[in-house]
Amino acid sequence: MMKKITLQNRILSGVLAFAILLSLLPVQTLGTEFVTENPVPTSAPAAPRITREGEPIQSISLASYERIEIVAESAASNSLFQWQILHPEKSDVWINIYDATHSYLFVTLALVRNMLKPDQTTQLRCRIVAGEQMQYTEPVFVQYCPELVYSPPS
Repeated sequence: MMKKITLQNRILSGVLAFAILLSLLPVQTLGTEFVTENPVPTSAPAAPRITREGEPIQSISLASYERIEIVAESAASNSLFQWQILHPEKSDVWINIYDATHSYLFVTLALVRNMLKPDQTTQLRCRIVAGEQMQYTEPVFVQYCPELVYSPPS
């Protein structure tokens, strides 16, 4: 016996076929990232670093009236910066430098004078926050050399 095909049966068959087709498509919800079963590995972001005139540095010598610009570089976009100086008596305490929230910092004797150790040294670093990720640059050693004579560029 043959079953009679009605318009209602055709519509129901079409809706079911459409639902099955939709269930086979990947689902992406608003605000989430689509992840495949075999994600493509990405390289880790470069570690942030401190540079002077575009070159990475580990230390600087500072004369009495000198003003040295250093820059924290990060591969992350939309980063927030906070420069810090090492406490002279507590080697694990870093102090935020007031209003030093740019990628650059001008290092002067006025900035570091009260944080110098007896050997006339201190360290600076930058905390960089991008989204939920927080990183620190390697510290830069600052040596105050009162015997250096600063001559401004001409």
